[in-house]
Amino acid sequence: MTGIGVMMLADEPIRDFWQDELRSETTDDIAEVGDTVGDFYKLLPAVGAGFVAGAVVGDRNLQAASLEAVQALAITAGFVKALKYGTGRHRPNDSPGDAFEFDGPGTSGDNNSFVSGHAAYSFSVASTFSSAYDDNVYVAGSPMASPG
Repeated sequence: MTGIGVMMLADEPIRDFWQDELRSETTDDIAEVGDTVGDFYKLLPAVGAGFVAGAVVGDRNLQAASLEAVQALAITAGFVKALKYGTGRHRPNDSPGDAFEFDGPGTSGDNNSFVSGHAAYSFSVASTFSSAYDDNVYVAGSPMASPG
């Protein structure tokens, strides 16, 4: 719990440092890629395409990982929506002077920036495929994994 408190206190200074010192056209371009990669409505068809590709080439592991990724997306979406509606946190650009502006529970849709759905969806899919291909260093991403 202490860690959460410390992170909350550091939230505004980190945001200000990022915006004032690190933000550039390049970081905006990188963020745009992240926005695309983490979009639920782009990930879902991509995972479906993975399932179809697995069926075409006879890769049952790809098919199974794709089905698990769909399940992970569904579960993650439930948690993300619950947290967003439960906290009602304003987006940083909507409350530049107050990092602690929360409306509380509600479904208005205007103030739902916490948690990051893009990050949650990306990691749910990535971890599913990483687990399914843990013997492949290029997919698993772990220095401990070794090419099969």
